[in-house]
Amino acid sequence: MDSVISDVLSMTSMKTDVQIATAVLKKQNDIMKQQGAMVLQMIQSVSPSSPQGSLGHNIDVTA
Repeated sequence: MDSVISDVLSMTSMKTDVQIATAVLKKQNDIMKQQGAMVLQMIQSVSPSSPQGSLGHNIDVTA
């Protein structure tokens, strides 16, 4: 009888450990997505969407 109770407690503990690990991984994934979105927003705000001035608008007329 004691071994049955011990087995049940052990299984319950393992289930709790798995639930905690799953929750931690989900939270980590959410944080990574947020950080990725913030980095992308920062890059887009710093770099111009199109070249400014004559840079990048050169035409080769010697061909």
